[in-house]
Amino acid sequence: MATAQLYSLIAAAAFWEILLFIAGLTALVAYQLLTRRINTQNLFCGVRRDGRKYFSPERVQLLIFTVAAAFQYLRSVMLVRHTGQFPPVPKGMLELVGSSNVLYLAGKSLMTLKIPGLNSSAGAKGS
Repeated sequence: MATAQLYSLIAAAAFWEILLFIAGLTALVAYQLLTRRINTQNLFCGVRRDGRKYFSPERVQLLIFTVAAAFQYLRSVMLVRHTGQFPPVPKGMLELVGSSNVLYLAGKSLMTLKIPGLNSSAGAKGS
């Protein structure tokens, strides 16, 4: 019985250590965001090949889908936290995040590659 209590104590200590570590990281990132040491001014802006900045909807959708997938998985973890195992990744999540990344990369490549007629018309609409 003493061995089971020891394992239980070790598991509880590891849980609190991980929780404090994540809380510390969260506090550190929040502090640096609030003091502007982490620059978020142009978070949703891309840069064209000629150096002009533009609003990038690809970045917005990438952030939204990534955060949504992370919270969905975190929710799954919280539902099975007492089993001691990680849940499987929900079906379609990898495809969703992968598709989001492909869309981001496609939009980025269209804005940075020199394609005659494409970048000039996109720049006229964005200005």
